[in-house]
Amino acid sequence: MNRQGFALYLTFLVTTVVFMLVTAGQTISRLSLDMGRTDVLETIVFHAADGGLEKGIAHLRGKFEPFDLAYEAKFENNRNLKVNLAAKNENSNSETLSLLCAVSLFEGNNLLIKKTYMRTNIENRLGRSGLGRFMEVR
Repeated sequence: MNRQGFALYLTFLVTTVVFMLVTAGQTISRLSLDMGRTDVLETIVFHAADGGLEKGIAHLRGKFEPFDLAYEAKFENNRNLKVNLAAKNENSNSETLSLLCAVSLFEGNNLLIKKTYMRTNIENRLGRSGLGRFMEVR
């Protein structure tokens, strides 16, 4: 094998290895960016649902009875957050209510993420007592 052929072979080998490393790095970067975006969207929806449940608790402190409430928030980048909040009796003779908050985040007309959270066993008490359990509904 002559020296020029070996140099050409070595150049192809090094170029191929560098290309594979760059491609792998790009794939890893893209995956981590997608995971980060998903985490951000889930955080936005969680805080919107938590705020909706707090708004519902404040409403119940004024008037302890079942209700339905819906509102929207518009963001830049054509994003729209829709919150549906409902307070319902847990059973017919119960003195406790459940709050259900469904939050949907849209980009244009595309649904990005939808989550539902609930607070159960809310009692008509003063202050922060009797607020029940906070949980995600599957």
